[in-house]
Amino acid sequence: MANTVDDFVASVKLTATVPENQALITTPRLLSFADEEIQNELVPLVSSLNQEFFVTIENEQTVAGKQTYNIPYRSIGRTLRDLKVTSNTSTAQLTKISIEDEDDFNLASSVAGFNIKGDKIWLYPTPTDAGLGLKKYYLFRPSKLVETSAAGRITGISGNIITCATVPSDFVAGVLVDFVEGRSGYSTLGFDQTITNVVGLQVTVATPPTELVVGDYLAMAEETPVIQFPDELYSYLVQRTAKRILEAIGDFEGAKAIGERLPQARKNIEKLLAPRTEGNSTKIIQRNGLLRGRRSIKYFRGNIT
Repeated sequence: MANTVDDFVASVKLTATVPENQALITTPRLLSFADEEIQNELVPLVSSLNQEFFVTIENEQTVAGKQTYNIPYRSIGRTLRDLKVTSNTSTAQLTKISIEDEDDFNLASSVAGFNIKGDKIWLYPTPTDAGLGLKKYYLFRPSKLVETSAAGRITGISGNIITCATVPSDFVAGVLVDFVEGRSGYSTLGFDQTITNVVGLQVTVATPPTELVVGDYLAMAEETPVIQFPDELYSYLVQRTAKRILEAIGDFEGAKAIGERLPQARKNIEKLLAPRTEGNSTKIIQRNGLLRGRRSIKYFRGNIT
């Protein structure tokens, strides 16, 4: 069963024993607390396990004479996990270089390295031909929590026409939407798709993701009606959010009682989520070693010719 935001709100109120007449803790404020806990605690926790939970890939074609390219705007921390360059016949990992080494890499015959300055990816040397592929690996930022009434649960898919159980009033032609997995995993299957038409319960978009199935959700861009973390983190987020609420209403004794349980809960999560493949350890490969089958010429690695 999906861990919907509606279920989460009910669980937090039950854990914190929030009275129904408590005007201070509205659902939007509760979800704001939860979003802060996700950003400040859950994302760093999951990222620290080094199990690639958030990794996604974006492909972009190079342009002749263009040296700088954007980091995906929904990347956690505006960072890259890895960067590769592809041609019709091969794929190679680009070397991350320092500013001091830029001139050396500009002597290469094809794109060989990159660095990040400001908020841009800089390629070295500048591509002279169009059509190379930049394969950007990055950590996809979890979306903002919203109630299920702000999203449409998908009941039918026919080409690019999506039928929903309900269609929120914000769903109009021209707005951007995300496709969110409605079962365990809760991934963002596709994002920033433009609605082209809405008729009744049917929403038309350009290209729905191929993995989309009945039971998934259509949500406004950067929003989600489900908790986008492994199920094992659900209770932890409930407790952390309940603690924030108790602090907000001045129940410091109740907040302390929950806080005393959190360190052990975190340790249990770390044991459960890492490693993701118990029977296999990560192999350490020397990238310029003989087993890689590549030449090592000064700084260059992974050239595509």
